[in-house]
Amino acid sequence: MKYAFIVLNYNTEKQTLTCIEEILRHTTKINEKRVFILDNGSNNSRLKDDVESLFYDNNNILFFYSEKNLGFARGNNYLYKIAKETFDPDFYIFLNNDVYIVSNDFCCQLRDEYCQSKFSVLGPRIILGNNTIDACSFDLPSVAEVKKEILYWKTIKFLAKIHLATPFVYSKIAKDLICKYLHLSGYQRIDKSKRRENVLLQGACLVFSREYFKCYAEPFDNRTFLYKEEELVLLRCIKKSMKTVFSPSMIVYHEGGVSTIKNRNKNQLFAFRADYYIMSLTILLNELCSEKGVNIYEKNCDYK
Repeated sequence: MKYAFIVLNYNTEKQTLTCIEEILRHTTKINEKRVFILDNGSNNSRLKDDVESLFYDNNNILFFYSEKNLGFARGNNYLYKIAKETFDPDFYIFLNNDVYIVSNDFCCQLRDEYCQSKFSVLGPRIILGNNTIDACSFDLPSVAEVKKEILYWKTIKFLAKIHLATPFVYSKIAKDLICKYLHLSGYQRIDKSKRRENVLLQGACLVFSREYFKCYAEPFDNRTFLYKEEELVLLRCIKKSMKTVFSPSMIVYHEGGVSTIKNRNKNQLFAFRADYYIMSLTILLNELCSEKGVNIYEKNCDYK
């Protein structure tokens, strides 16, 4: 089987280099693989000099450059089309550039899981930068929860404009008060030690099989720039009765947040996040409220 690894770089060449090195380190027995890298409109990028130059003699590592930042969805969709047209792999492995493969048999496990389940989208277990296991919910948020989260980010956006977002976010008392007012309790934290089917996966590392592309021309919804891509992917799968799988035996390490943090002060960062959270949450809300989006999730989720 053929494996395409797809990685976006934005001002973080060091992490991109480590990501590539770990892919190569943990796929030494896989001959049919390629790594596709897109520099996503970086400011004064040194990707060509500091990273691409190190792999000039490796035809399986390919670099591409965009003059503007396409965002997460469009950047990954751009590389997907190139990978499909030039390589036509069985699996498309989308990695944040600060996500590093840990499992030595990652691709073999991927192949075996597909032979067993014929999944459309798979997510591995994610170890976070503080060496804890990602415990975000497997559950898709409800319409009411999404509306409350939009209101929360609108509050953050307002506070950022008057330069109060930083003390608010870092003040537990202030944050607890507004979360209580909006009835925001956060998503349920779930045990990640068991394999699950038809659940929400984490967008830092997603694997798409050819099953998914029988129904969709691109992996991600082009309307988003950042955030909530994985919720929209799950909704797509539910609407077409396609399977998602969480595989805890496949492990990656996620350093976390380096592309959005670099070169921004904290108020700028919160304003940036708020704008794109609001945009993506509004798209998600519309999808959840569509004819098929509301009622079909409960019966598809295997852990409830």
